Amino acid sequence: PDKMKKLSYILFAFILVSTITFAQTDKDYPFSKDIQKMVDSETNSWQLQTYAVLFSKIGNYKASLATQNLYLDKNKAAMNIPVKPKADSVYFRTFKPKNAVDVIAKAAENYKVVITNEAHYQPENRVFTNVLLDKLYQEGFRYLCVEDLSRDDTVFKSKEDKELNTRKYPLKTSGYYMDEPQYGNLVRHALRLGYTLVPYEYYASEIKDPEQRIWSREKGQAKNIADILQKDPNAKILVHCGYGHLNENIIRDSLGQMAAMLKIHFNIDPLTIDQQDMLEENNDPYYNLTNVKESSVYVSANSFFSDSTANHKVDMVVFFPRTKYINGRPDWLLYNKSKKYYFVKLDQNKLVYPVMISAFYKGEDISTTVPANIIEIETQNDKVALVLNKGEYTLQIRDSTGNKMEQTIQVK
Repeated sequence: PDKMKKLSYILFAFILVSTITFAQTDKDYPFSKDIQKMVDSETNSWQLQTYAVLFSKIGNYKASLATQNLYLDKNKAAMNIPVKPKADSVYFRTFKPKNAVDVIAKAAENYKVVITNEAHYQPENRVFTNVLLDKLYQEGFRYLCVEDLSRDDTVFKSKEDKELNTRKYPLKTSGYYMDEPQYGNLVRHALRLGYTLVPYEYYASEIKDPEQRIWSREKGQAKNIADILQKDPNAKILVHCGYGHLNENIIRDSLGQMAAMLKIHFNIDPLTIDQQDMLEENNDPYYNLTNVKESSVYVSANSFFSDSTANHKVDMVVFFPRTKYINGRPDWLLYNKSKKYYFVKLDQNKLVYPVMISAFYKGEDISTTVPANIIEIETQNDKVALVLNKGEYTLQIRDSTGNKMEQTIQVK
């Protein structure tokens, strides 16, 4: 539609992601070969991001990035993504990298609301927020708002998971993105630490005009966050959102995305931390000047580097290291130092490859809960490890013919 084309890239991307999010309802974990068939036969290029997300849910991060890049390549003209200016290397050298978790935790002392974001196809962002939870808990943060938790809505057919805070772990039905293992681990860890999870999503589904629905959604999200402080004035809140909702810029006429709406309408100035710009796959001009060895924030004497533009303003941006693959897995899965590699011993005589292995915490219902980790082994010669915390797990092993078996393991 013409009206949609007139919106900025950030707002257009919201409409697109919303459409994909609520159109996809299948909660199974298909094999890579089956997802790739859908990619190859897809005639609607806007749906390609759906498949990038599906690849990420089964741990196939290389295929997820390849599909996301295909999605961007086919749609970049319609999306009208602004070209980033060349990096100012002289200016950038005035900043030095520091450990991102330490910097954020220190800065958060002065804020009631901290907002991180994610690219929905990239579980690395969820792993980083998971690590951040511990430090922010020490700083008094007790509420976690995640975009994927929603309230009941008949139009988008969403249903609030009202038992999540007492059950202490997510179900596959708790949210569309939440059945990705690293998202599930983020929620699970927050609940075990003592955070209260609050659904802050607001769809504005009763509004027909697409652009008005966007602004109403952003303001509704902001109000749901502000309501926590209204009820608990001493609250400290971590918000984990998608993409550009943490943009603090006023777009026009006292309108903006969720973080901007918090400032404009509720007098709340959040600490905004962008996680999606400086991922290696984005080929950002400033990222290409770096070679960080850990997740880092660039700091000068009086400020944080943010790479803010006329359309997008945040307080700081996290630079992620370039991914290395160890035992068939990206090394960022071990940001949490307590995790271990675990190779599963398979009965080769009973399986037809490829094989999907899902690891569930002992005591959780494997038919409904989100796995702690998933791997796909394409041939019997592949050496691919699960990445798990210490503890006891139930493994569900499923082959390409539909055969299923279970085994119990202890990760020491």
